[in-house]
Amino acid sequence: MLKKYKTQGFVLKEKEINEADILFSIFSKDFGKLDLLAKSARKISSKLRRQIELFSLVEVRFVEGKRGERLVEAKCLENFSRIKSNLERIFLAQKISEILDFLIKGPEKEERIFVLLKEVFEKLNSFSFKKNNELFCYFFWKLIWILGLLPNFKECAICNQKIKENGFFSFERGEVFCLKCKKKVKEKLFSLDFLTIKLIKLILKKNFNFLEKIKIPKKILKECVSFSEKWLNFIFEKNEI
Repeated sequence: MLKKYKTQGFVLKEKEINEADILFSIFSKDFGKLDLLAKSARKISSKLRRQIELFSLVEVRFVEGKRGERLVEAKCLENFSRIKSNLERIFLAQKISEILDFLIKGPEKEERIFVLLKEVFEKLNSFSFKKNNELFCYFFWKLIWILGLLPNFKECAICNQKIKENGFFSFERGEVFCLKCKKKVKEKLFSLDFLTIKLIKLILKKNFNFLEKIKIPKKILKECVSFSEKWLNFIFEKNEI
């Protein structure tokens, strides 16, 4: 008899496998990322399909088979219906899912990511939520820190002085340089506003409730989003080599 496993998780992706089955990608509290095959879930009569939807929090039971994990039971704990009724919220939820899918390859427990997802999805589902860019930056840099992929923003990589003005970032090194020391660096550097560096440091120290209460200049927020995406693309290209 196959052993059943039970956990809670966020449904991040779903893929139709054939005429009857669906593969659900779930980030779980106890096992990390799971790809669970739901047999016959595409059928109208399927009980599983009624209980598991994209961008929902679910309780699942699964078994380990010869071809991977198979979903046998599911119960919806939170539907996050407001996310699914707004295109901007859907877009951000999809973006979060894609980032997790890329950066996390296998089932490795990391409860801090589960807690982060819970915080982000609850904010995204709140009635009056409008701060999509702030929430994206918050999620991205918290995740990068948890995964050990955080660049060095604290000080210049050469003179070790704290960055107190606009810096110059090396994607290859994952380090920042001051104006004086940038001349000693041969590779291409990316100009990084000091306030953007300060915002990322603030994100790492505070929760999102704090960020909601402060006014972040649109220019700085836009640069933070742009830099976040550039860092993600660099990680992707590095892993593709």
